Amino acid sequence: MLPIDTIQKDVLDFLNETTESPEAIVCMGDTLTHFSGDEEVERIIKRISQLLPKGGKLVVSWRDLGAERRGADRFLLVRSDDSRIMSCFLEYFHDRVIVHDILLEKIAGQWQQSVSSYPKLRIPVFAFRETLRQNAFTIATEEVIHGMNIIIARKD
Repeated sequence: MLPIDTIQKDVLDFLNETTESPEAIVCMGDTLTHFSGDEEVERIIKRISQLLPKGGKLVVSWRDLGAERRGADRFLLVRSDDSRIMSCFLEYFHDRVIVHDILLEKIAGQWQQSVSSYPKLRIPVFAFRETLRQNAFTIATEEVIHGMNIIIARKD
């Protein structure tokens, strides 16, 4: 088994505080889309490049929000079971999408609804590739699985 240290911490705090040089940094799910803007994503990739040694790996994934959904296609069923139905509505803007989550829960035999919303960045794959290239990364693997962009990049 490989020696792996797992650090559970806000990624921005970790990147700014660490003095270690990890062999790999993993940023999965939609973490990238929750940052404040493209400039912040670029700063994070630059800092990761500073931390990783030559040959170090960066693994990232994010949901592809580049292609704007229209009309009823903006409503998505996220998951459901006998007591919960989670769906969302996507509202598109130039550089971000406002995600409106709608949760229906059956509590004591009655359906109750709660709604929340939050912004997500629209990170075009071509722009992210360029950010990687500008920060001494080469893409080793790239694919899209169930709407998630997945890139494994190697530090040159």
